[in-house]
Amino acid sequence: RIRTPIWSVKGHESLVNCIDGCGGLGIGSGAAELVTGSRDGCVKVWDSRVDRAVVSLEPDGDPNDVHSSRDCWAVSFGSSFNDEERCV
Repeated sequence: RIRTPIWSVKGHESLVNCIDGCGGLGIGSGAAELVTGSRDGCVKVWDSRVDRAVVSLEPDGDPNDVHSSRDCWAVSFGSSFNDEERCV
C-alpha cells in the first residue's frame, strides 16, 4: 500500500472524471504519459517528467454559461507507433 503519491500535479479547475495512460517502461513507445478529462471541460496530456500539462484542450465559450455542458467523461490514448506520435 502506497501512503504517499508517486507523482502529483494540480492542473484542472474542477473534479477529474477520467484518466488513461500509455508509454514508458517498454510498454508502447515514448515516455510515460497520462491524459485526463475534467468537469471543467478540459482534456490535458501530462508527461510525468514535467510539472505542467504538455497539451491542454479547452472548450470555447463562457465557462459560467449554465446552458453549455463542459463535462468531459471519457478520454483514451490510441496507438503509439513511435516516440513522437500520440493519438488522444
